[in-house]
Amino acid sequence: AWMSCIWVSEQSRGKGIAQKLVSEAYNCWDGKILATEFTPQAMLLYKKINLFENFITKQGTRIYLRFVLTKVLIKKTNWLKIAYPLLFVIDLLANLFVDIWQKKQYKYIQADNLIFSETLFDGSVKYQNMSNGFFRGYTEINWMINCPWLSLKKHQKTDKKYHFSSWARQVKNIFVKNIRTNATLMLFVRDGHLKIPYVWGDWHYKELQQVFAFVVKKYKVAVVTVYHQELIKQIDTLPHIFQKKQYRHYLIGKKMKMNLPKGLMFSIYDGDGDCGFT
Repeated sequence: AWMSCIWVSEQSRGKGIAQKLVSEAYNCWDGKILATEFTPQAMLLYKKINLFENFITKQGTRIYLRFVLTKVLIKKTNWLKIAYPLLFVIDLLANLFVDIWQKKQYKYIQADNLIFSETLFDGSVKYQNMSNGFFRGYTEINWMINCPWLSLKKHQKTDKKYHFSSWARQVKNIFVKNIRTNATLMLFVRDGHLKIPYVWGDWHYKELQQVFAFVVKKYKVAVVTVYHQELIKQIDTLPHIFQKKQYRHYLIGKKMKMNLPKGLMFSIYDGDGDCGFT
């Protein structure tokens, strides 16, 4: 099972509830739990209860294709909210030049072997890879799409009772199939932020270039984040204005790690856990 975070109402904190919940979940799954995308507070809790240990850390990359100062700076520094109008104008003017530049850089040429769809291809596509230990197939991925964790409507005050609610102005799942090789990509765009939860089969460099050129232009992608090592090589070649390294840490239940066959190696996709939902 996957666990990324835990939340307890402010009125009930300091009573050991979070520790009891995590311990109960651990026991229910017999220690077969992985955790990622946790908050610093959750990390302290996991260390305190001493049921988990470090598993792996994936190094990824994040590239910025457009100026997004209003999102990046204000998210990190609240007092900059007063400068929002100025940052908005800077983004607007700077991106006028970026648009002109990208028209020359991202040229999509229709490829007969590539099919783009916003719905999942039928079950004939191989959605599982035996090197991946979690075996999410057609049924599981279709369920993820049909039961999103994101709403296209901003939440009302009553929704604050459910801490994990979130909303976005743009939420798109995009599937790309290579009809010659049957290789498939799952891409996810949220408010101009592109992620690639799953990659099935082998993709040629030039084919990926065509995919990115199409998606970046059609869905107005501003930011791309990838942890898949093979894709990082392709992402690095995209024309961009800024790039930085990203790290995703994974914890594993001690009991699960102890029982893993010696030397067992399995891949973790970017969309595994609850990452594929958001």
